[in-house]
Amino acid sequence: MAQVGYQSDPLRKRLSKKNFIELHHNQGVSQVEIARRFNVSVSSLIRLKKQYDVPTNKNIKKLQPIQQREKVSLENQTLPKEIKRLYWEDKLSLAEIGKRFCVDRAVVFGYMKRHKIQIRNKSQARKLAADEGRLSMELFEVNEKFFSKWSAEMAWVLGLIFTDGNVHPQAQGTYCLSISSKDTSLLQNIKNAMNSTHPIKKVIHKEWFMYRLFITRPQINSDLSQLGITPRKSLTILFPKVPYSFLPHFIRGVFDGDGSVFFDPRSKKSPLRVSFTSGSKAFMTALETKLRMDAGLSKRTIHEAHRVNTNYYIRYSHQDSLKFFNYIYEGADESIRLERKYQKFIEGGVLSNGI
Repeated sequence: MAQVGYQSDPLRKRLSKKNFIELHHNQGVSQVEIARRFNVSVSSLIRLKKQYDVPTNKNIKKLQPIQQREKVSLENQTLPKEIKRLYWEDKLSLAEIGKRFCVDRAVVFGYMKRHKIQIRNKSQARKLAADEGRLSMELFEVNEKFFSKWSAEMAWVLGLIFTDGNVHPQAQGTYCLSISSKDTSLLQNIKNAMNSTHPIKKVIHKEWFMYRLFITRPQINSDLSQLGITPRKSLTILFPKVPYSFLPHFIRGVFDGDGSVFFDPRSKKSPLRVSFTSGSKAFMTALETKLRMDAGLSKRTIHEAHRVNTNYYIRYSHQDSLKFFNYIYEGADESIRLERKYQKFIEGGVLSNGI
């Protein structure tokens, strides 16, 4: 991370004796944590502590992240000029600043509003994202032609993108691909398939968190656009033209993203169930047809679920779920499947049914 302005803005100016005592002694924040928040070495912080003649708090107990968010206040941790420097000079996002001080991004936003610190407009935010995208292309590797040719790996990842992926517009007509999951193992399999060295990032938002993989490459975005991936696609996505031999792999990717396998407690002898959910009725209709015509599953009714947005879902019986397992997992090892869902089928006795 860039360290702009440190020579002209030493730590003593950014962290007063009063604030240091408040953090270290009153709030019980360790010296290591304070150094991390102010982006300096621990030795620099210790030198400042000696200048202030402040003793070390030896009664500190390490707090969990949730506890820290409950116990600390941004007002007591830092000064407006420090937040301004992190935001405008170091170019951190609200979420990244929040992580540094163990608060939510909304707390940082409110703090900046109260202290009249200017927020980036959309044009500035997009330019910053584009700059980060260019930096990402310099730092990280990926197979840029991954989506140019069909393969089992490509079809599986494409199915995941159709459900848990998105493309975000940036400055100068560029786009960033993001794939989200709560399973880091799934994202790691995607990285391996694409020969990617991009990091997997943890995104925290209030009461939930998600892991995401971000990739910016013009060739990848162009290929995905040809395959039907567009911004804000969730309600309008259409089923793509997938070669017959790769269709099971694509559907397995869709299942690993927006499908589920579970047990119906009302049926003791045949409890296994499979279901799919989508915001696009056209996509769900095409998926039901493909599973009926190519996998031999029964015809199913497409149901509506009214929540924030209308979702469409289909659900399959025990026998159809067994057929589905056989269809999507043939020739698919652990490198191109979500192991958690695969093991759920095993728990449901698919192997004892002769499959």
